Amino acid sequence: MAATAILLLANPASYGNILCGFSTECIEKGIWSESASFSDDGLGPVPSKWKGTCQAGQEFKSNLCNRKIIGARWYDGHLKPKDLEGSIRYSMSQNITTTGMGFITPDALMTLPSRLINATLASGKIVFCYNPAPMTTISPIFYTSKVVKYAKEAGAKGIILATYAFDMLDAFEICGSMPCVLVDFDVATGLYYALVQNTELVVKVTPDLTWLGNGVLAPKISTFSSRGPSPLFQKFLKPDVAAPRSNILAAVKDPYTFKSGTSMACPHVSGVAALLKALHPDWSPAIIKSAIVTTASNDRFGLPILADGLPQKPVDPFDYGGGFIDLNRAVDPGLAYDVDPKDYIPFHDCFLAGNSSCESESRNLNIPSIAILNLKEPTTVLRTVTNVGQADAIYKAVVQSPPGMQILVEPSILKFSAGMNKQSFKVTFTTTHKVQGNYLFGSLAWHDGGAHYVKIPIAVRPVLSNNYYSDV
Repeated sequence: MAATAILLLANPASYGNILCGFSTECIEKGIWSESASFSDDGLGPVPSKWKGTCQAGQEFKSNLCNRKIIGARWYDGHLKPKDLEGSIRYSMSQNITTTGMGFITPDALMTLPSRLINATLASGKIVFCYNPAPMTTISPIFYTSKVVKYAKEAGAKGIILATYAFDMLDAFEICGSMPCVLVDFDVATGLYYALVQNTELVVKVTPDLTWLGNGVLAPKISTFSSRGPSPLFQKFLKPDVAAPRSNILAAVKDPYTFKSGTSMACPHVSGVAALLKALHPDWSPAIIKSAIVTTASNDRFGLPILADGLPQKPVDPFDYGGGFIDLNRAVDPGLAYDVDPKDYIPFHDCFLAGNSSCESESRNLNIPSIAILNLKEPTTVLRTVTNVGQADAIYKAVVQSPPGMQILVEPSILKFSAGMNKQSFKVTFTTTHKVQGNYLFGSLAWHDGGAHYVKIPIAVRPVLSNNYYSDV
């Protein structure tokens, strides 16, 4: 991400060399200014048009600002720009991601699960944690922190963790300074039987491998991801997009660690949004969101993208919305779904009043996705796209209909010119089978025959009756 940003903002005369990302945690908790992540080495002077200030507060002096942290304030009783708790350091310092794997020695010891590990047996040894069931003993997310704590107290040198059907990297942040090795459950089972049979073990240690750039295979959605549908706003598709959030290397007090969570994904998206705003100052927040969603990556290598869990499954829009953020493509989306802020007022009025007659207000809100909660009869959705690319352009609709459903787009061809940069269209949904089912997924894209493929996700739930449950 950092390398991409440098390429896009290579001309300092046009864009400057200071980038600010935004995070809720930054507002709430402050930053750890002494971290090397906030060093201003190599940066130019603070822009002359900067009108902000560096406000001193509890344990934060104004001289802690520099050419990278160019301003600081505190609000509403938060008497410090400094972060004493740690959360924001993760968010604001995500400029590089590196992984370092643990190692294993042949001197391994199998120990039974218990709250306390026998220090006499475990001291100086590698602790092997294995159990075929239940869930809380096969997912490192549940038990790793306790194992690490007790293994350290017992003087263990490292830990081998058996895992099943989960992203093994999610547990590494919990290991901290304790060397950890996470192995597939099949490998762990073989290791278990070798240990109980007192088989002499031969372990091969190989150097770490690091993949960068286009060589990285299809990513996965983490188990902790905030997935859809939204329990409150089911007429909108959740989430919008997915972003890096597992084992993000970032600054802390002592001095770096790996953290995972949706709070780690937020700074990535915020940084992308800030870059897009720097490149396109006239873009509205809605256009920036549209550019991120409609250009997101779905299946870059032709491989299935999986959602972590038991069992793992191929992703759908409730797992990753439009897909994984792709900054290079978001810079030039071609078309965008813009929203006038006033368009949200009727929706909020209807939501607060609980008026079912306002169905169209939410359905036709011009966001880059379509979600229909209960489809019984043919239903039409309205959308408008704005041409933010080449003035003269022709786009054709590309529809992937959900199973058992027919989608009609009118018009199916959109023509843009210098004097006509907006076009509206209708999308009509009809079920081909009368069923009481779960959500089905599809997509609608506008393609100009070249580099622009403006795609939005679709989620539709066909029903026979609003009161007839799918499990009856």
